[in-house]
Amino acid sequence: MRTSLSLIAFGFVVARFALFSREVATLLHVPVKTQHTATGSGTGIALFGALVAAFGAYRYLATNHAVARNRPVSATPIAATISAAILVITGIAVGIGLIAFQ
Repeated sequence: MRTSLSLIAFGFVVARFALFSREVATLLHVPVKTQHTATGSGTGIALFGALVAAFGAYRYLATNHAVARNRPVSATPIAATISAAILVITGIAVGIGLIAFQ
């Protein structure tokens, strides 16, 4: 749950950074670049955080059920691999967006 909350908060910050940068550019009378990438990335990160929360709840219930029945709890390395891949791709996209903003 902490991870999902962190992802949702980070997504919010990324999306709001686009709004903040537009406001600063307007105050400084600098041409404004479109920041749809940052807003889309932030929204995507927040939605991914919600998916992580749902998956975490599912894993908790499955583990709790297995422990109550005295069964072994199996780990799912594919979920960790997919999550890591999505985070790497998102991190690269956010990095490219930040570099393009400069």
